[in-house]
Amino acid sequence: MLVACLVGCAVVDPETEPGARLPAADAAEMAAVLDAAPSVPEPDAGLPVDPVAIELFPAIEFDEGRAQIAFDVPVGMRSVTLSADGPPGSLLVFEQIEDGAGQAWVSARPGPIDDADRAALPFPGPFLSPNRVVWGDGVATALVPNNPDVMPAPGRWHAELVADPPPPGTADVYVQLESGPVPVEGRLDLHFHFTEVSRWTAAEAAMDDEFRRMLNGAAVLLREVDVEIGAVTFTDVPVGTYSVSVQEELPRLLALSTHRTGLSVFIVGRIEDALGGPLAGIAGAVPTSSGLPGTGANGIAIARAFGDGRAMGATLSHEIGHALGLFHTVEANPAYGDQLDDTPAGEDSRENVMYPTGGQEARRFSPQQGTIMRRGRAVDGL
Repeated sequence: MLVACLVGCAVVDPETEPGARLPAADAAEMAAVLDAAPSVPEPDAGLPVDPVAIELFPAIEFDEGRAQIAFDVPVGMRSVTLSADGPPGSLLVFEQIEDGAGQAWVSARPGPIDDADRAALPFPGPFLSPNRVVWGDGVATALVPNNPDVMPAPGRWHAELVADPPPPGTADVYVQLESGPVPVEGRLDLHFHFTEVSRWTAAEAAMDDEFRRMLNGAAVLLREVDVEIGAVTFTDVPVGTYSVSVQEELPRLLALSTHRTGLSVFIVGRIEDALGGPLAGIAGAVPTSSGLPGTGANGIAIARAFGDGRAMGATLSHEIGHALGLFHTVEANPAYGDQLDDTPAGEDSRENVMYPTGGQEARRFSPQQGTIMRRGRAVDGL
């Protein structure tokens, strides 16, 4: 379970209903989230072209499974997001990221690594680095910084992308830069995509009580850490498969999004992990490649097979956390926490939104988690 869910998932707790005690809201409050959301124009296909915000390294080739890039980070950048989109069948990870002062915030050997780490983690070095990074099948992302202990320097940065096994093709690598201080308040646009088996449609979802409960449940939790839901859009996607496998269908599904802002959310029937087990939701990566339409990590997926709208609101909140750079408060191996000082360790974190399984706790994000979420590209300052 540890390896399957490190890229960002909410697993189903068979003994509890996820999010059963999310704060209640009356019909007027539920409706307010949708009614107050501004309308937005239809997204344009293609990639952003602003060279200040995004730098593209197209079709980079691997030399024995490794590829290097270098890029400049100006003074005043609040975050750097790296995204790699490559062929499926190879695990990709940013195994080395050095800032302008030569400090390796991500490294293959950040410190002692024992046999237990090697058994549990395909790439233990990046996961145990000061700035945690995880891997994905054909995709890789990294948000720097993603915890309060990381203070990178501007200048010439270097990164190394590793693939195992070495892929037959190339990968596109994107560097996204966000400037200025971390917003005190942020806005997150949500772009919902409904598959043919999700039981919701773009024309009907906004008036559905269960959908409103889901959206409002997430809005309440995000608002507590000063992130407001902004524009909400609806799109039907012609995908009739009931079950979406994490390894096969998920990247192709997320690549259907053409949105350049906010976060894309795909509503499906069921999500299956690598072993065929059910997941309540999953993020394409931690963080997702928001702002890069057509890439395999551009969004999250939520399963309608588990729970009512309120339970799905808990799952949506959890996956939004992953999409914006948050890790589980504890993994299946309790030795691995989330590197944040204000989230409890181990089972004591059951009341946090980023605890990995569903439960009946009235969950919350921590202040440090809120800062990380407001740091990334998907959230705009108010």
